[in-house]
Amino acid sequence: GYGHIVPITPSGRRFCVLYSLFGVPLTCILLAMSSDMISNRMLQFYTTAKKRHLKHQTALLYGIILMYLSLGFIVFMFLPSVVLSKLEDWSYEDSLYYTFITLTTIGFGDLIA
Repeated sequence: GYGHIVPITPSGRRFCVLYSLFGVPLTCILLAMSSDMISNRMLQFYTTAKKRHLKHQTALLYGIILMYLSLGFIVFMFLPSVVLSKLEDWSYEDSLYYTFITLTTIGFGDLIA
């Protein structure tokens, strides 16, 4: 974590450990399921579009990949940054930086929500 907000009492630390034991795997499951759902939709889109446009399969595949990555950035980077900028009264750039640093688990601690 960022190291600025920590549980001090033994019961608070136990709660933090128990919460993490359930929260971290549930977050991983949520990310995996949402990524699986989006990739299945993109695959369906690609297979139906491939049947219509047989000559442009490579360009179509690159377009689908670009759309998939764009959707991922919107859902996991840009939308949370908008919410953080409103909740924390930060600039959008600060919120985007914080979101990236947090999601990549770098966590410098220069911005604390």
